Amino acid sequence: MMLKKLLTVFLLSNLCVPLHAELPASSADTAERSQLDTAVAQKADWIADAQKCPANLMPNQNKKEEIQDNHCYKHSEGCLAECDAGQAGACYWLAQRLINNPQGKPETYEPLFQRSCKLGITSGCTNHAAYLDNTFADDATYTSCIVETYQKGCDLNDPWACTMYALHAIPSGLQALSKSCLNIEILSQWPPRMKPVSKA
Repeated sequence: MMLKKLLTVFLLSNLCVPLHAELPASSADTAERSQLDTAVAQKADWIADAQKCPANLMPNQNKKEEIQDNHCYKHSEGCLAECDAGQAGACYWLAQRLINNPQGKPETYEPLFQRSCKLGITSGCTNHAAYLDNTFADDATYTSCIVETYQKGCDLNDPWACTMYALHAIPSGLQALSKSCLNIEILSQWPPRMKPVSKA
């Protein structure tokens, strides 16, 4: 696995332009974050969906146009209601806002990523798969789900999904890696989570 990771990093550094950095840390205060934690915890269907494999919820269309406008980054008011109403972009950017907050909780932002996935944002599927990849890296029961999610995401032209699929599928994943480079302009438009979530 370490060899795969090193080879992937080497290939990215030589085949692709530099990847976009993470979003800067959110300025959400404790009260707002606590309200979001409570509100998401009450969404039983979202919590249940977060336990499912993203590949099984991923639609056959990537609604990437819905995340061109990140109106939840500085002003999250109303974004949870928009997410509840089925606006995939609101779910995705609210999750990004929380994950980039040092005190953000995966119990809150992962259901949001998974909901954005279910609503058609392929990058949301990739983000949730990356969480599973990091959290259950040593659990073989999750491997097929994670790899299938990356593969399906790559088929829908999500560049980070292609990169992650290549990491798991080298040498057969080299084609996917080149595809991630071809879509690097797209990647720069909405920066996904570019590093694993730290374990507590």
